Amino acid sequence: MDTIENGTASGEGESASPGGGADATSGQTADAVSGVGAASSRTTSPGDVLGSSENSRWAVAVRGLSKSYGKRRALDRVSLEVGWGSVCGLVGPNGSGKSTIIGSIVGLLRIDSGRALVDGAEYHWLRQPGRLVGTMRQSPAFTLRNTINQHLEVMRRALGVTSQRVDDCLKEVGLEDRRRSRIGSLSGGLRQRLSLAGAILGDPRILILDEPANGMDPESAALLRRLIRGLAGRGGAVLVSTHQLAELSLWADSCYVINQGRVKSRLDSATVQDPEALFDAFLQATSGQGA
Repeated sequence: MDTIENGTASGEGESASPGGGADATSGQTADAVSGVGAASSRTTSPGDVLGSSENSRWAVAVRGLSKSYGKRRALDRVSLEVGWGSVCGLVGPNGSGKSTIIGSIVGLLRIDSGRALVDGAEYHWLRQPGRLVGTMRQSPAFTLRNTINQHLEVMRRALGVTSQRVDDCLKEVGLEDRRRSRIGSLSGGLRQRLSLAGAILGDPRILILDEPANGMDPESAALLRRLIRGLAGRGGAVLVSTHQLAELSLWADSCYVINQGRVKSRLDSATVQDPEALFDAFLQATSGQGA
């Protein structure tokens, strides 16, 4: 376990839909699927980051990220890295900042200082962000009267992928027989599967998922696990926030423990994949206010 003095993140509860303005047809934002984060702080140009070997060797690299809401410090000099071919977890108590970190990475929040890079570039400078990065928010926005097919059709058009890709994704998440079901009729776990289908629709190399296992039954959780590990096995990268330590130990290669807006520890694979060691390390990192 690596202890980090000035680490990463706080201000959970700020779940932002992946994008800017709401799409009247799907309940998903058009920016979400095209990948434009409306709230980004555009402090750099593409030339500042694209092509940097130091930055692009990481799938995700966060450097000194800080964010405040009034006098409350939500993120305090957060730094973390996710390598290609790996799955990295973000864990921490409720309100520790996990969702704020993710929202900052994908351009949904205006940061005060620092930088968040995806494949070496800030998210809003990516040429086809929705094809590189798939995102899943903690509280997905849906138009409940729409069917699964209608929801994904809007996303498909925005991403510029084929109808066959929709079919493939529905099959991958086990919803191929429910495509005509209205979203309002789905259980929470099935809605999570639909969100996951949207995240992978652009065939991205990177997934950034905020509490994806919430409400999932064991079958859905196993499906999520196979999908996450499958992408990493093909050389992609996954960043996942979760509070489910038992699940994390089954699929993560490393993990950052977040508390009060800071990274408290980075846990390696030996610790993460040992459930008892992971639990002990989590308690040690999150015990004591302001530690």
